[in-house]
Amino acid sequence: MLRKCMGDPSLIIPTEDIGIKDSLSYEEISVQILDRQVRKLRTKEVASVKVLWRNQFVEKSTWEAEEYMKKRYPHLFETGEVPDQEPLLMGTMAINIKYYPPCPNPSITIGARRHYDVSCITLLFQDDTRDLYARGAKGDNWIHINPIKGALAVNIGDSL
Repeated sequence: MLRKCMGDPSLIIPTEDIGIKDSLSYEEISVQILDRQVRKLRTKEVASVKVLWRNQFVEKSTWEAEEYMKKRYPHLFETGEVPDQEPLLMGTMAINIKYYPPCPNPSITIGARRHYDVSCITLLFQDDTRDLYARGAKGDNWIHINPIKGALAVNIGDSL
């Protein structure tokens, strides 16, 4: 059950505890390599690893370039085990906050392709950008949502 918690300061988690940066972004931490695959392209082979992220379920794991992951998270390749401090961070509850500042030249932005939001609630502060779609009632079509500048779009995700 969702409850308003602003009236109870003990329920507010300081942003320092969950690693929210000044830009209001949050970086996920990888905790385990689940699988490895090599894709053969015309002229080369590309190795990928399936990564389990902190505070995410296995179903939300992602395929990442192995070379990048070895540079960014070398500890995952040394023993294949989760570092000692990270099991304490594993859990079933998480808050994921992302902030996307306005782009001064919207014609050069790259957006996310059509996707399903599995989160509980997504709050979108609208501007003049005409890129918001919602899944139709049958689930097989997408409906364009006309923006209302200054409005707040509330998306109830699949998990709620």
